[in-house]
Amino acid sequence: MLITKEHLVPLITSLCERPLISGEINQLARICHDVATAFLRILEKQGKRIRETKDDGEFQGLAAECIADLFKRDDQGNLCYFQRYFIRKTSQGIQDDQLVIAFRRLITGKVQQYMSKIYAQRDPESAKLFRNIRLAAKRFEGIWITKDITGEFIGMSFDESEHDGILRPEYTSVRRIFPRTFRADTGIDQLVYDLLFLMTRTLKSPVELAVSDLVHLIREFRAGIAGNHDVMSNPDPLARQDELELERALHRMIRTLDETVIMRYVSHGKLQLREATAVTEALYDMAADGLQGRRLQENYDYLHKHWPMLTRDQYYNSFRNVFEYIVRLFKAEIKKKVTVNSDW
Repeated sequence: MLITKEHLVPLITSLCERPLISGEINQLARICHDVATAFLRILEKQGKRIRETKDDGEFQGLAAECIADLFKRDDQGNLCYFQRYFIRKTSQGIQDDQLVIAFRRLITGKVQQYMSKIYAQRDPESAKLFRNIRLAAKRFEGIWITKDITGEFIGMSFDESEHDGILRPEYTSVRRIFPRTFRADTGIDQLVYDLLFLMTRTLKSPVELAVSDLVHLIREFRAGIAGNHDVMSNPDPLARQDELELERALHRMIRTLDETVIMRYVSHGKLQLREATAVTEALYDMAADGLQGRRLQENYDYLHKHWPMLTRDQYYNSFRNVFEYIVRLFKAEIKKKVTVNSDW
């Protein structure tokens, strides 16, 4: 059913004034059900686990469950939930178009609320991570939670009044930065703060990260499968533990070098912040290749991957000495850790 002002506004006006008759309630229920079903389909297309089976009818059943609480009536037959919600809106004198928007928000909010309960039953570990991620917004200033039709996001800005031009980085970008902040012994709220801080500083803009992406990354790294390692394929748990410790040491060294580059080069105007970020990301890729026994590429190739505008002439004329000095510092630290399968 097409949701228009002509469908909704008369119903909303009526339910604010009197109990709806049976036909009106059925019409309102059909509209609510259509909106809820459409939103559930959107969530599944975004990668959320909505259905347990491939049966399309499962959307219909879930949609009905999501909106069921909205149709509870009091002793006089009033739809009390709807009335409380819309009487407050109409008393503020909002326009008809805004009433339709408010209606959609009400339905999508109920869908998200109900599906959160379902997720908690299906996957209690992820539900706990969701709660802990949200705690960062309560603990740290400059962090907020926002929800829209595309999902739930946690954001940060160095200037609390600056919410214009917010960036929502792609998952791959977050995945590349995440190892530089992850530590198994760090609280989830602190981990989220560190990641948001790094991405906000790197992008020089307020950022918002999808909470579902963070849950996925935390679970992956907690399971010890960062870098596409398969824990079950390693028959020696002690060797696997050594490997994980080496990866953690690598992440700590990258963080330290990142701070060194910022202090030595960015603060003195020798590199821009984005250029410095490209340097440390290039170092991470180089180290990952070394740890996994892959043949190392040229230094320029690693840097160019994260700094696409850099030409070979610019590299050799302006940045080679800086980058290769940092690489030498890094290799000196790596040599203390890596003794096998390494070209360092």
